[in-house]
Amino acid sequence: MNARRFTLLFLLMVSTIAFAQDSLNLHLVWSINDSISDEGDYITVHDNTLYYGGWGRIQTFDLSQLPQVIPSQTIHLNYQPPTYYATDSVWRIRFVGNYAYIACCYNGGGLIDQIISPDSFVFVQSYHSFAKDFLEYRHHMYVLGVDVAVFDSGNAVLTPNYTFRTSSNNWSSKMVILDTTMYILTNHGVLIAGLHDASRPDSIGFLPTNGTLSEMIVQDTMLYVLSSRRPSQLVVYNITSRNQPVYYRQFQFADSVHAITKSNNLWFSNGDTLLQVYREDSIARLSLVGYYNLSIPPESYPGVTHLAVDDHYVFLYDGFTKLMFDFAPVLDIPERGNQIIPSTILLGMPYPNPFNSTTTIRYSLPVSTSARIDIFDAIGRHVETLDNGYRKVGETKLSWNASNYSSGTYFVRLIANHSQLQQKVVLTK
Repeated sequence: MNARRFTLLFLLMVSTIAFAQDSLNLHLVWSINDSISDEGDYITVHDNTLYYGGWGRIQTFDLSQLPQVIPSQTIHLNYQPPTYYATDSVWRIRFVGNYAYIACCYNGGGLIDQIISPDSFVFVQSYHSFAKDFLEYRHHMYVLGVDVAVFDSGNAVLTPNYTFRTSSNNWSSKMVILDTTMYILTNHGVLIAGLHDASRPDSIGFLPTNGTLSEMIVQDTMLYVLSSRRPSQLVVYNITSRNQPVYYRQFQFADSVHAITKSNNLWFSNGDTLLQVYREDSIARLSLVGYYNLSIPPESYPGVTHLAVDDHYVFLYDGFTKLMFDFAPVLDIPERGNQIIPSTILLGMPYPNPFNSTTTIRYSLPVSTSARIDIFDAIGRHVETLDNGYRKVGETKLSWNASNYSSGTYFVRLIANHSQLQQKVVLTK
């Protein structure tokens, strides 16, 4: 076989393998293009209705007949952001009783929080103040801005009674209440407040963290915080003692994560162009069980800031298209003790990619078997063997130092258990 025919055959093989690796256990079942790009939409599901919050509007979809997604109404908020400001117009939507509390951003400073009836979408009131979140607890409404304003929640009219001062050096974005403790997500840590007197929260602690935080999830005895630095990290704290979090473990993603959410023991994360599903075991370890490559050029990717889960479907918005994926196959993956066993061989996308000198490669095996990882250049020449031997079931992580190689496109090939998978990686110097 001459060199040209070999090169064409190799590239055809690469193209076929890469296509097969575009998704695993996640199936795209619905999508709709948007005529107006809404960067950083807020997404949530409430009472069989899907809400997409964008620039001065909230689009709703009926989910009562899933997998059918039926467009319902578009709620136009009674303000119009200027055309030069096009980020995060709807920060959050909270439902309390018969009302939806909507935090909306206007020109990055003045915030208009509108309260509407979710049934009839009738505007009730605007609360003019900088705010990012709402929570209701023991007949009190908390509005998170630079500080936390406390209101009576007996009716829809917001009348401030007390202000809980937070540090002006931190940018607060989310509140969670567990028992009589409030956790407030700031950009550099978690502020902890006591609610024994619900009308007057008091500061009882602060959990400093490394890096800027973009998300916080509290569940049972665990506090999870997501660091948005590259690569992103999910840090887990034990909060059996509500006001004294104790470091438990952390998980480093193979990508920069923009959005993350949790449903039961499944985690959903969206990176630069990849939607991923992880299963959490009984000791807070995460294992990859599914993914979907969104195939969006990184230079045009606006970023997904929120995900929503309902039944066995996950929803997201990539700035151009609203998407729904079915993750039912993930629910059938067996679990062996504290270790997640993948249903098939997995070869993760190397990270970082593109990379300068060193990149990390992860692969997972459903059974213990011989495995081999090789690197090839763009014309099919063998460059290096990274791993070759008998490997146990589960995940293996490798590091490839390519400082001695020239810039260009390379291919990582995994051969294991009579299967072959491949990923493309780009070296830049």
